[in-house]
Amino acid sequence: MKLLHAEIAAFGKFYRRSFSFQDGIHVIDGPNEAGKSTLHAFIGAMLFGLERSRGKAARTDLYSRYLPWEHDGIYGGSLSFESGDRIYTGERSLRSDKKSCYLTAEGQGRSLCGGGLPEGVLEGLTEPIFQNTISIRQLRAAPDASLAGQLAQSFSDIRSGGSPSIQADRALARLRAEKRQKEALLDPSLDSSIRRLKEEKQRLEAILADASFRGRKERLEEEIENCLNQLDSETDSGVEGSREYENDGSSSASRSRRFPRLSGVICSVLLLAAAVLCFAEELFLPAAASGLAAAAVLLWAALRRPKREELPMKKASGRNTSGGNNSGGNTSGGDEKKRREVYQKREALRLRLKESRRLYEEASRQEWNWEQALEKLRAAEDELAALEEKAAAQDKVRLDIQAIALAMTTLARLAERQASSLGPRLDSSLSQILSGLTGGAYRELSIDDSLNLFVRADGRTVPASSLSQGTLEQIWLALRLAAVDVIFPQGGMPLLLDDCFLAYDDERLAHSLRWLAENYSGQVFIFTCQKREAALLQKERIPFTHIAL
Repeated sequence: MKLLHAEIAAFGKFYRRSFSFQDGIHVIDGPNEAGKSTLHAFIGAMLFGLERSRGKAARTDLYSRYLPWEHDGIYGGSLSFESGDRIYTGERSLRSDKKSCYLTAEGQGRSLCGGGLPEGVLEGLTEPIFQNTISIRQLRAAPDASLAGQLAQSFSDIRSGGSPSIQADRALARLRAEKRQKEALLDPSLDSSIRRLKEEKQRLEAILADASFRGRKERLEEEIENCLNQLDSETDSGVEGSREYENDGSSSASRSRRFPRLSGVICSVLLLAAAVLCFAEELFLPAAASGLAAAAVLLWAALRRPKREELPMKKASGRNTSGGNNSGGNTSGGDEKKRREVYQKREALRLRLKESRRLYEEASRQEWNWEQALEKLRAAEDELAALEEKAAAQDKVRLDIQAIALAMTTLARLAERQASSLGPRLDSSLSQILSGLTGGAYRELSIDDSLNLFVRADGRTVPASSLSQGTLEQIWLALRLAAVDVIFPQGGMPLLLDDCFLAYDDERLAHSLRWLAENYSGQVFIFTCQKREAALLQKERIPFTHIAL
């Protein structure tokens, strides 16, 4: 990644200032409070933003430190850089109430970046790695507890295979989180629901397989129609006789029952009236006597009426007497037999009709149950289709889970394999860089499992903490540069050094500048309040870009 141009709208002391950058080494110098650290901080803010702390920490955080001195309505700017084979411009408004981030790619439109600039655009560079490797802020290279902890953690990530280029630990954490999210999409009751619906579908299909009621219902409809037609077609004399046979007794009994009742009512009324008149004046005695006589006549008539069951016998005996021969009796017996046969036939038809109707109602109920089963089957098929579609989607999710599990296993093995080979590689890179920075004074640097640094010098191994401040800072710089070499093997990352050579003597500084010019593949930005960096570069005839503030 190569920095091209910084356009400061308002940031700290700067207002509408522009800076252009070239390849190689840049020396940005000026007196104290000239804005060297401000420009350094602006580059980081354009790449990763600037968050405001909360509470008391907000008074001294970087956000408050670099608030514009004037024009407080504006806070931000833009930074153009080259990544890969394309030029990008990132624009940011840093105000907490008007925060925004836009990215413009060469040949493409301007797009909003809600979560900041993509890591892909920054070639995998993240803010923690930026702070721990390629960016050394003013007075932050000293091996105090804070810086040592940060670098130890950064180196621990690298040693465990968790470098930003691989990020094994973080990648495994992301994969675990994604696996949990995928597993949350699975419905454990789906299989049982599908099984239940399939069983219900089989039961309903068994019911629908029996549609014999349709033919049975048609036959019963014909049977009912035939019975009704036969009953309606009986209009001959024999049928009429049978009807007389059926109805004679009932009608006669009805009349015989009605007559005594009516006579009794009339007699009661007449007797009551006669009794009243008897107690009245003598004028009404004849009328009372007449009422009693009428009541007696009605009572005699009712008692004289023959019983129903005696009538056929009397009629029959009368017919025999009047006929005077046996042929009349035979004829009467034949009619009686015919009426009985017709009556029995009609009763049989009625029984057939009643049974046919009962069977028809039963077939109708079976048809209704069949139609209900058909509706339930269609609903079950629709629900089953939806569940099977969901099951197919869950099968894809299960495949994703299996793929994630396989990726986690592979990544863990890769991280373990890399960790076993990264230590020696880093030790070798550290030794080469330290030898170049110190002019060969220290050729071998090693790190133990506790991240303690040891230097091989004069045939013996000594802890780095026992060396001078200048040598120790060279060792930390070598560690950062070795980390950059491991994390970004493609090279080309810019290196920002803010007054990190204060403890170097001229010889150490000359060795370091020479090594950076000859070996570091990216841009180098040296922010300094002294003139000796520029003087030594000129003395060593090393080309550089000078920016005076």
